[in-house]
Amino acid sequence: MSKTLDKDKYVWDTNSAHYIHYKIAYQTQFYGFDIELAAEDTTMNYHNADARIVATISRTFSL
Repeated sequence: MSKTLDKDKYVWDTNSAHYIHYKIAYQTQFYGFDIELAAEDTTMNYHNADARIVATISRTFSL
């Protein structure tokens, strides 16, 4: 849950100073690559806070 004490500056929903971010994810590693597939949503009622599916592939290199 994301919260703020400044309702005048940060109102994410109707008269609300908080919102909840939901995420369910599966993570694995394959040949040194980190792979994550996640479904995310929030309780905000804005178009830019719609539910989404996120796929991430990353790799860490040592120097």
